[in-house]
Order: sequence, then structure tokens, then C-alpha cells
Amino acid sequence: MVGRIVAGAVPALLLSLAGAAASSGETHVSEGSTPESWGTQSETLVVIPGLALIPRTSTMAYIGNGAGRECTAGTCLFIAPLQLPAGAQVVRIELDGCDTSGTESISVRFDYCPHPGACLIAAEIEPVGSPGCGLFSAPVAQTIDNANNVYMMSVNFNGNGSDLVVRTVRLAYKLQVSPPPASATFADVPTSHPFFQFVEALAASGITGGCGGGNFCPGDPLTRGQMAAFLAKALGLHWPQ
Repeated sequence: MVGRIVAGAVPALLLSLAGAAASSGETHVSEGSTPESWGTQSETLVVIPGLALIPRTSTMAYIGNGAGRECTAGTCLFIAPLQLPAGAQVVRIELDGCDTSGTESISVRFDYCPHPGACLIAAEIEPVGSPGCGLFSAPVAQTIDNANNVYMMSVNFNGNGSDLVVRTVRLAYKLQVSPPPASATFADVPTSHPFFQFVEALAASGITGGCGGGNFCPGDPLTRGQMAAFLAKALGLHWPQ
């Protein structure tokens, strides 16, 4: 017997398929590429090498230390602009580096900068007291709003010398389904429907226009042609040119 798929189950199925596609590539190197924009189940890790950090001023004294960055005189401030998917939930920032100084430290910030307005700190890491070498992290709860903010990582060397080294700074985010609106798009999928949020996300994304007459027909069976349209639109499928 061939099972049937009903339209009401399609939104959750699409999310499951997108999550499976994302699971094969959770780690993302930020240089020269764009963060993934699909999959809600797995974390995506944005990794910024220390050597890719941008000096805040031209007068700072610094060098590359192996695969990392070292400040050689005074204090140093580096930045790394971030391009993150709209609506993504940032969950964590990390510092991979060394601090073997008892008096100086490295601080890493995740900043969001409203337009217009000064940058604000969403999360910060500052290991103190000679913590040694390792991976240090701090939780974040920030939803990306690219229309009103720009985002960056800031790395501040509160001192100098080979006892302070940044190998990488990292940021982890998860994609999420848009919050449901206050009113329903389709007459047969009211706000109380268990699939309301997911059906509304498909409609807002242009993946579905319903079955006609202002309805979505969540209980109707889905044809192979309709499924092809759902999947192609949701996953952005294409063919080589």
C-alpha cells in the first residue's frame, strides 16, 4: 500500500528535510562564503580565524602568531563584521585562544549596531586570572534583524605579548520558523490549528498560495507535482547552468 501525504503535514515535513540537509555541514568558515540559510535543527558554527581579524586603527602593533593573532605593544582592538541570516537565533559565542598572563586579558564581544546609533554588547567573554589555553564560551539570546542592525565580533587585547593569543573567534546560531501572525491567512487553518505557525510561514515565504477560495485544504492528499513545487521553492532547488 502506498501511503499518502496530506497538505497539513507538509510544513513540518519540509522543516525536517531542511534539517537533514543541514546536518552534513554544520561548521561554516566565514571567510569568502555565506552562512547557510536552511535547517532549523542543527547549530551552524561561524569560525573567524585570528589572522582574518581587522585592526580597528592603523597605528596598532600586532603580528600573526602561528595561526593566531598577537598584540605586540600597548593594547589592540580588532573587529570582524558578520553576515547572518535574518531571523536566526544566535545561541553562543566562543574564543579559542591562550591567556597565560596574570594581569592582562583578552575580551571578545558580540555587538549589534542599530542604524542609526552606537553599537551595543549582546554578549561578552573575558577569561581572567591566567586561564591558560582552551575554548571559552558565553551564551547569547539574540534574534538577527538585518533590517535594523549590523553585527560584528570585537576582540580587545587588554595587554600585549606572547601570553595573549587569539586563534579563532566563533559564533553559533540556529535558524527558526517565523513567529505566527495574529490573524490567519487561510479560513481553514485558524490560529488554533496545530499547524498554524508552519502554514503561515510557508504562505509568507511564497511557497504556497493555498488550494483556492481562501483555503489551504490541510486535510487533502498531496500530488507528486504539488510536492515537487513545495520542495523546490522551500529548498531553493536549481540545476547546473
